[in-house]
Amino acid sequence: MAGESAAGVLDRLGDRWKGIIDRAADLDTLKGQGPARDMFPQPAVPGHEEAEMLRKQLLRQYRGRKIEDVFAGEEAGEDGCTCYRMHSRSPLSLSMLDPDTVRERLLGHLRLLYGIGGVTEESLKSQGYHTITDLTRHPRYGPEAARLAAIIGKGDPAELTGWIRRWFPGSHPLAFYCSSFHDPGQLVLLDIETLGLSPDTPVILLGAAFLSGSEVVVSQYLVREIGEEAAVLKLFLSHLNPGSFLVSFNGKSFDVPYLKARMAYYGIKGRIEHPHYDLLYFSRKTWRGGMDNCRLTTLEEHLFGVTRVNDVPSELVPSFYKTYERTGNIGPLVPIIEHNRQDLVTLARLFARLHEEWR
Repeated sequence: MAGESAAGVLDRLGDRWKGIIDRAADLDTLKGQGPARDMFPQPAVPGHEEAEMLRKQLLRQYRGRKIEDVFAGEEAGEDGCTCYRMHSRSPLSLSMLDPDTVRERLLGHLRLLYGIGGVTEESLKSQGYHTITDLTRHPRYGPEAARLAAIIGKGDPAELTGWIRRWFPGSHPLAFYCSSFHDPGQLVLLDIETLGLSPDTPVILLGAAFLSGSEVVVSQYLVREIGEEAAVLKLFLSHLNPGSFLVSFNGKSFDVPYLKARMAYYGIKGRIEHPHYDLLYFSRKTWRGGMDNCRLTTLEEHLFGVTRVNDVPSELVPSFYKTYERTGNIGPLVPIIEHNRQDLVTLARLFARLHEEWR
């Protein structure tokens, strides 16, 4: 800009870069990886020195060993497009809210109807209109109340969630209550590990978990070499059916868009448009005031007393994987796989805990 000093130009450019980085640097949303680390070398941060020591220890400990020596599993896929699939089980006690109780709670929220705010709701209740069913008799609100009462009676979670989000934020308990209308056997918990934040880089590990009786069953699909990524994506799609519903932690913003982009890259046909309960937002709504942040590891320590040992910070997962690629030593893969498995177990426990919390 004419007349502007060199120092002024540098200050202005510095402020612009800082603004770009700050807007993207919500560590919860980016799963602990800030874009500044992708653009510029960063000084050591707490935990990274220990991670480097762990990397060296793992390289020594697992020299000469194969992945199947450490993680029981098998080849999965077809037509020469395979990856390595691993299974594990963990106990889980899940008691979802009773659908009839959820219907009762939904019917009690008159503000789910257009034109009804807090003051109007109180006025209507003072007139004897305590539920949406009562409002079906109202001269003004009756038609819309009858339509909503029918939707609630049907218990279609996707339709109900869409209606709720017209008037309430996506993190509202009413939106979470709708998960009770699903068959628990159709639950698919999702967590991915990638080589970066941009979907131009591959998925290297995909974890999917399911309920089976009083256990959560974890299936993990490992990309042993980048050519196996397509097999991982196809195998994940094979778990989905029209009745499936997804549970993730920041998966709406990261995991699902990432998977869609990678599927498009390979020309893989399939849709991931299922009802999706992202526990990051519900957790923030419930516990944000009681802890420093709402990262998954913070929640599991605060709520379940779990402290991870030899865990790899999310932002170092790409570096550990690249060490494995470069050396052929499976050691750096071990904490990545365990990190992903623990994320899924905690995700299942968090889903159960939210049902208890909002009961």
